[in-house]
Amino acid sequence: MLAENYKKYFKMMMDKHNIKSLDQLSSEEKKKFFTAVDKSYKAKNEETLNENPAVIATAARMAIQNQKGNKVL
Repeated sequence: MLAENYKKYFKMMMDKHNIKSLDQLSSEEKKKFFTAVDKSYKAKNEETLNENPAVIATAARMAIQNQKGNKVL
């Protein structure tokens, strides 16, 4: 479902920017387009995950372990 929502959003952004095919864009234009899509797309629950204290604490612990050389998956 999430991938389907992203596909619809991506198509909407292509239409908004009058892009019929990504092949018509230069490398630089593609980079700018993908950056714009990524910055403007908000997945459902994305903000909740980013603000969840448990997620933040887990990410912090993982970062500390990785800095110490202990790979955390």
